[in-house]
Amino acid sequence: MLLLPFALIFWSEIQVKRAVYDNSTYIKHVANLKSHTKNSQLHDFYKKLVEIDIKNRETMPTRNALAKTALGLSILALISSFFCLVKIYIDALRARLSEKYLCNHFAKSWTILSYGLSLYVGLLITALILNISYEILGIWSKSTGSDWLWAVIFFSIVFMGTLIVGLTLIYRIHKNWSIHSLSPSIYSGRTLTRQNFPKLWQWIETLARTLNAPVPDHIIIGLDSSFFVTSADLVLQPSNQILKGHTLYLPLPFLTALSQEEAQAIIGHELTHFINKDTIRSSKVNTQFTLLCEHLYEMQDTGRKNKWMEIPVFWMAERFLYRFQIAVYHWGRKQEFLADEGGAQFAGKTVFAQALLRVIAISKILDQLSINMKTDHFMDTLNNTLQNMTLVVDANTLESSTTHPFDTHPPVRLRLENLGINIDSTLISHATRKPQDEDLIWFANLMSNE
Repeated sequence: MLLLPFALIFWSEIQVKRAVYDNSTYIKHVANLKSHTKNSQLHDFYKKLVEIDIKNRETMPTRNALAKTALGLSILALISSFFCLVKIYIDALRARLSEKYLCNHFAKSWTILSYGLSLYVGLLITALILNISYEILGIWSKSTGSDWLWAVIFFSIVFMGTLIVGLTLIYRIHKNWSIHSLSPSIYSGRTLTRQNFPKLWQWIETLARTLNAPVPDHIIIGLDSSFFVTSADLVLQPSNQILKGHTLYLPLPFLTALSQEEAQAIIGHELTHFINKDTIRSSKVNTQFTLLCEHLYEMQDTGRKNKWMEIPVFWMAERFLYRFQIAVYHWGRKQEFLADEGGAQFAGKTVFAQALLRVIAISKILDQLSINMKTDHFMDTLNNTLQNMTLVVDANTLESSTTHPFDTHPPVRLRLENLGINIDSTLISHATRKPQDEDLIWFANLMSNE
């Protein structure tokens, strides 16, 4: 980002120094021309030199203007690159200090960066084109006949190539790096209505009232591997139903492996996000941040052609995402710690920790199994597997980060440390137990109409 403007500044300064007409050379050539008779070889030679001197003198003001303009544009390109860098660091610092600033300015900062990069590239390309034009004009002014033709053709090809590369890069900045409005997320599942599942809704409403949290507008049950809440629009498959407002997602694979106390602790954690408005503010930022990271990695695929043209964009985008990652993770971690405290209100911190470890351990079992979740026998297969396999809580489990569709939680170890939980053999034993009879029936009772 900074080397290219410096290189063009150096080149332009050399051209400015070269764009000075030496009148003494012209006077010398005219004197030599007059001292030789017409039609002699020396007369013709000096005549050509005089003609070159005249063209050189006539084009010198234009070349001087080209060089000085290129120098000015190169300096502006350098300033714009500094502006982009300073803007990134200042905005990222302010986002680290204020969650409100992060939520309100993340997309704006990225948009400003894209315009700054476009300006930077435009200034660089224009300066380079002026430098090349200077050289073309210089070659023409110092040549006679068609001696200059091939050199001009070569520089013209470079001229057009530079122009095409610059316009392409500016186009890609705006096309590939713009933040589009987020489309509704698509999930497979089934809505559980108040009319058909009154006991389940009564249970969730009781949990929400205990926390003084908003009651979800929708409850979905599905085969996803995590509990989560969102206030973003959802498209539910296969019904194509569009859900707006607060949504609570219940993963069926866990509802027959956790006790009711453990499940309500996890759900309490999720409902606390509604209290803090995490699902309205930060979830949008987390989603945008994740999408931008994924898009950057995709664009940097080694198999992509002409990737070299986007190196300045990649470099600056990486700086932006790295600096804002600190702010996103900082506030995300604070939100999760607060939500953990909300979940721990129901049955205590130890039960919440137990539930958290159990969810992580079961998730690892699900990842290892090659079970088709769409089959009618999925739950029976999973329950049999949990009865015959031993859940493991080890160092890897403690460093695991639960990933939701809209955010990523801090490592389990940090979450338990924040709650002041001592990880002992008793806690691990409860977290890794085989599903008990009460684990298998409590949710079925809530789903029944009896």
